[in-house]
Amino acid sequence: MSNRGKVWSSKKIQEEINKIEQGLTADYAPFWDGKIEYRAPDIVFDYTESELQELAKCADDVAYFGENYCYSMTDEGISRIKLRGYQKKMLRDFQDNRFNVMVASRQIGKCSSYSTKIKIMIKNQNIMEISLGNLYFMLLQKERKLSPFEKLKWGLWKFYDWLG
Repeated sequence: MSNRGKVWSSKKIQEEINKIEQGLTADYAPFWDGKIEYRAPDIVFDYTESELQELAKCADDVAYFGENYCYSMTDEGISRIKLRGYQKKMLRDFQDNRFNVMVASRQIGKCSSYSTKIKIMIKNQNIMEISLGNLYFMLLQKERKLSPFEKLKWGLWKFYDWLG
């Protein structure tokens, strides 16, 4: 599905979504892999003035972007994230300064746990779900030989993944 020459807008994309939801023949070109939740990477898009202003707000303030467009899985389901003051400050520091130093202890969950599942795209086609721990050890193994302790740790993480 080529998008060359066709210009899309939010209104045109919504019209295609409505057709799909009604079971009518629709153009799937603006959607990645036929999934209406994701936009194709190569579409030409005509933004409205308000959309351009919103993009500018997001580009200027990473905390604004995070609170308005990022979601997290919680015990209550998927919900928009609510950043704390120190998180906003850290994000803005990362955005505004090339070099940052954080005085924070190790392994306190600044990122995620080894068992956190992520989805990665391989060669712009296949999406693979993998735990951060397995991804870490797979990448580390490509760089160097794993120590016996690292092999044991990786084996335990694979076992925990298998348990679900």
